[in-house]
Amino acid sequence: MGLIRLTPSRRTLLLGSAAAVALLSPHVAAAQEAYKEAPALAARVAKGDLPPVAKRLPTNPQVIKPNKEIGRYGGTWRATMLGASDHWWLIKTIAYDGLIRYDLDTKGFIGNLAESFEASPDGKEFTFVLRDGLKWSDGQPFTSADIQFWFDSVAKNSQLTPSLPSWLRTASGPVEITSPDARTVKFVFKEPNGLFLRNLASNSNIGDNPPIEGFPKHYLAKLHADHNPNADAEAKAAGFSGWVERFTTVTGPLSRWRFTGLPTMQAWILTAPYDDKRRVAAERNPYYHKIDPNGQQLPYLDGYDFRVVDDAEAMVLRATAGEIDLQDRTLASLRNKSILFDNQDKGKYHFFEVPQPHHNTMVLFLNHNHANPQKRALIRNKDFRIALSHAINRKEIIDLVYYGQGEPWQVAPRKGSVGYDEKVAKQYTEYDKAKANKILDELKLDKRDSAGFRIGPDGSRLSIIVEAPSDFRPDWIDVLETVKKHWKEVGVDLQIRPLGRALIRNRALANEHEAFVFLGNGGEDIDLVMHPDNFLPYDQTGYRTFALLWSNWFAGKQPSEEPPENIKKAFDLYRKVQSSPDPKVQGEAIKEIVKISGDEFFNIGISLAPPGYGLIANSMRNVPDSVTDIGTIPYIGVVKPEQFFKAQ
Repeated sequence: MGLIRLTPSRRTLLLGSAAAVALLSPHVAAAQEAYKEAPALAARVAKGDLPPVAKRLPTNPQVIKPNKEIGRYGGTWRATMLGASDHWWLIKTIAYDGLIRYDLDTKGFIGNLAESFEASPDGKEFTFVLRDGLKWSDGQPFTSADIQFWFDSVAKNSQLTPSLPSWLRTASGPVEITSPDARTVKFVFKEPNGLFLRNLASNSNIGDNPPIEGFPKHYLAKLHADHNPNADAEAKAAGFSGWVERFTTVTGPLSRWRFTGLPTMQAWILTAPYDDKRRVAAERNPYYHKIDPNGQQLPYLDGYDFRVVDDAEAMVLRATAGEIDLQDRTLASLRNKSILFDNQDKGKYHFFEVPQPHHNTMVLFLNHNHANPQKRALIRNKDFRIALSHAINRKEIIDLVYYGQGEPWQVAPRKGSVGYDEKVAKQYTEYDKAKANKILDELKLDKRDSAGFRIGPDGSRLSIIVEAPSDFRPDWIDVLETVKKHWKEVGVDLQIRPLGRALIRNRALANEHEAFVFLGNGGEDIDLVMHPDNFLPYDQTGYRTFALLWSNWFAGKQPSEEPPENIKKAFDLYRKVQSSPDPKVQGEAIKEIVKISGDEFFNIGISLAPPGYGLIANSMRNVPDSVTDIGTIPYIGVVKPEQFFKAQ
């Protein structure tokens, strides 16, 4: 996947904006009476509860060309979510409405709330012009003042934002944001920020942090002490400890799905929060800013209704009963594929393809900054890691767990990626128990206990405690059980510790873990360039943190530890990726990072991720036949769920 369109020049952006305006011109010239709306909204207009649709839409509404056909109004999108913290399904589906977004093929950017945007040639300044007449879901104007409010009153307030996200900073400090007028927002960095547009259009902006476009000033200023002198007293009267707790309760990353009053720019308004009622539901936003080519205001669907269940088995039961309209997350595993395939007629659904850009089904991340000096020294010994890798029978895992799909693969990008390196991908993947035993013996780990396990440097049994999410990927436990058997044959005791994702993340960020498993992100360029954290020890998320102290050193955080010279070199290369607006410079730096990663062999991969699949109800329309599950962006959101609809 190429990089050029993903880092467009100022001229490219301007030309793209001009083309977009040209496309929209016929709709601007058309009589506003031609706009159409959902029957339920028309009824509200007739009652006087809403203004006419022409007054609710911006002057130049965004025209969305349906993926396949013009839709009809009505219907609810039904799906499921796993447990109490599966908000990423919401992020990846119905929350993708920022200033800009990736286009359908994910090779470039298009305007969204921004009608046009441009970047300076040096990658330091980014200017966005909002659509004229945008409105929040409560009918109040959406202007540059809302983004300025987020920056001045939230991002720069240490009580609300202890640390600004890294993508909004460069080495010399944070971004500065100005609003020359009600429709213009300018982001200015002291140094080039080559990844800014990528991050703005990705999960960096709408994932673990609330989106910068999600702070309605007219609503939130009343809760903020800088704007309302009574905010603290009012918060305490409402049962909060103070205004900060109240403000974050409304706006926090997960809180925004648990509070129904906050105005939104999304296609649907939350009506049933993510709480103990076991469902998350929403209804159509009457002020949504998009139309189809026939002038019908989007979205087509009335709303969504995502039911919260306790396990994947409950998802399967709902699917086979015909109660899921579109879903792949958690439900569509290889383990469930045969039963879901056999029940397609009963459940009135069929499959769609979900290609996987991940380079690995599962990566074993070992903690190179382990708190125990002896265990740390062992983990940092490359030969030890090589021995563990050779002791894994990957073909057996592929056959037993992944039904013969995939091939042995280390932590290495896929073919076609700018970082592809076959040598790195295939090194140490050969199953060779004799070689593994020989290496371990040469490391002076030749003594064994009565059960046949080796004695470690500290005199106790040589064990590796691996934490695995119990609430995400059941196949990983199956893989680890198989690896446990393999490692036992060479005298290493693998202890599997199933934990919730949130706890694993917190332990990694506290440097309390020994090893854990997670996805192999960065198989293709869109992930690799933004987050090469499988290939160098820089990760602040907790999901791929295999050397927290080195990562903190790079990020300027504490506690930290100065890393070895080769890792410093990798960090310097990543600074090039972050700063350069030139995709060729970014690509060359990524190649070198992958080479260093291969030389260091930080972590252990299993196999290439096989193609995935998802379920789609036979009545659901305008969903592409193939939707690539790209980890860094809302992959379902990219294919425009606002134009999904249900047939009669």
